[in-house]
Amino acid sequence: MDEVFSTKTWTVVRRGSKFGALRMGGAVVAYIDSETIGKPVYIRFWDLTADKPVGTPITMPINEFPQGLFWDRANHLDVVSYLPKKYHHGMIVRGTGYRWRRASDKLRILATVLPKERRISVVKGSVTY
Repeated sequence: MDEVFSTKTWTVVRRGSKFGALRMGGAVVAYIDSETIGKPVYIRFWDLTADKPVGTPITMPINEFPQGLFWDRANHLDVVSYLPKKYHHGMIVRGTGYRWRRASDKLRILATVLPKERRISVVKGSVTY
């Protein structure tokens, strides 16, 4: 259970269970809404002062799973998403990795990180690492 406190009175102004990123200025929280199984994942915005949704939700690409949200000092929202392995005709064409996107710019890709994976090959009973 999360609690948001007023900095003027130090009393609780909101309780909830959504984790997110607090925008500069402290009035809007961006959070990942993945509560709908089998449907697209959204990044939504909540106005803490009005206690209601604000703005337009951002739809994540179907093959990416958001892991974290970050506001920079210029109030740009960035999202880091997990990329599962990609297969084509049974062969791996991309390993698992992460993608960094600028969420406030129609999810423009800023960087893609594919960590080096340990490769295991088996040829007639022999294993190499």
